[in-house]
Amino acid sequence: MIGESRIEELGTLDRKPWSCKKDSDDGTPLCRECYYQHTLPEGYHPRHLVERKCKGQYCLSHEGRCIQQYMEVQVRNTAPNAKYPDYWVKIGSGCKCILNKGSMFEQFVR
Repeated sequence: MIGESRIEELGTLDRKPWSCKKDSDDGTPLCRECYYQHTLPEGYHPRHLVERKCKGQYCLSHEGRCIQQYMEVQVRNTAPNAKYPDYWVKIGSGCKCILNKGSMFEQFVR
């Protein structure tokens, strides 16, 4: 990160998801994901972000685990006296399925 930026955990995440995906147009995802609204405090732009969070912990009939993925999004504090005008906020960006060691599916990944 450049300049006076820093990573922050700002705002609140809605407890109830907007929606949860069961399927995609291209097939069935290995890990189910839900979409949540993340609201930043007043004076931040953008004020609302969308997060994708893992719905469950397991995939492939417990042969794998769903691991939350994150990304950093730059937001701006528009307050005139802001010490750090630019912030990096870590948000959930999706889920991936990782096979457990010794999984019966390991032979298909090599």
